[in-house]
Amino acid sequence: QRGRLRLLKGGELPSGWIGKNFACQQLAEQAQGEYLFFTDADTIHASKMLPSVLEYMQQEQAQLLTGQPEQVLGSPGERLIVPLLNFTILTLLPVALIGRRPEPSLATGNGQLLCFERTAYEGIGGHAAVKDRILEDVLLARKIKAMGYRMAFIDALELVQCRMYHSWREVWSGFSKNLFAFYNYSLPFATFALILNLLLFVLPALLLLSAPFLAIPQHIVLYALIAYALAVAMRILLTLRFIRDQKGLMVIYSFLHPVSIVLECLILVNSIRWRYRKGGTIWKGRQYIV
Repeated sequence: QRGRLRLLKGGELPSGWIGKNFACQQLAEQAQGEYLFFTDADTIHASKMLPSVLEYMQQEQAQLLTGQPEQVLGSPGERLIVPLLNFTILTLLPVALIGRRPEPSLATGNGQLLCFERTAYEGIGGHAAVKDRILEDVLLARKIKAMGYRMAFIDALELVQCRMYHSWREVWSGFSKNLFAFYNYSLPFATFALILNLLLFVLPALLLLSAPFLAIPQHIVLYALIAYALAVAMRILLTLRFIRDQKGLMVIYSFLHPVSIVLECLILVNSIRWRYRKGGTIWKGRQYIV
């Protein structure tokens, strides 16, 4: 122990638990505060982070606060794939309704920034309630709403930053771990999402590239151009709003959105393959049976 900081030795991992979730549960049981703050080890926090989070929770009377930190991007693989997190959340989920509506479907969590009121955390069963789940952050947020508690989702760009991965290999492995879990391991749901992504974001680009060489009707080319332009425009807007470093470079990467989607679809196929052919999810040399 050093000051108020204590280093704990965890117990032996029980059957049916994922290691991270068991560690978080043990830490929560040892912590003594009214609030429980969980974060990832690869995050950097501003000095004003904790007081800002607590002030906002009290202001909004929220029992859980989560948000979107700044994502630091260093390699081409990171720049192609990691921004899809923002794209998916902010285009498919009405973020403005997360704190206003009680439906669990209108909830998301980010393990880089999770702050609970202790009573609410214990009320939903803590990490024990999601002991064997890979996307425990999202599920904890949904449980908060399902139990009638309130949550808040904030722009945390100035509070927390994180570089999730440092190479294409890490991006491939990390997203393969999570992507099928994002679809709740539902093969029909994941297949539908894969086909929809290809139709909405990849097919228009292929049509535009083929138009000079094939007799494609003009109205089809126009629709393809509009679809591609809308996707790129959304990526550029999200880049200007949520990327603070290398904005110009990331705007250029926005025009490669179809490439990002193709890579994401390949990662999803690999994530499904891990689930059905390897019996679980592989991460950092460990296999999780899910």
